[in-house]
Amino acid sequence: MVVAITSAFAFQNDGKAETISVIGWIDHPSPCTIQFSCDNTGTDVCTAMYLGVEYEVKGKVTPSSNTCTRVLTRAN
Repeated sequence: MVVAITSAFAFQNDGKAETISVIGWIDHPSPCTIQFSCDNTGTDVCTAMYLGVEYEVKGKVTPSSNTCTRVLTRAN
């Protein structure tokens, strides 16, 4: 019984969601050219600075896609 109680507390979730990076790209100088990482959580659109200009980072709908149209987000 002591082992069961100890195990229950040892594997208890602390309530924090684990963040996993999602690969996205900016469409400069051509579609899906330069790769960036977004956490894809929250409601703010994921953006990245490249050569002093801010671009929206977008993901691929499928890995083999040649275009990046999937909106990625980041934590507020």
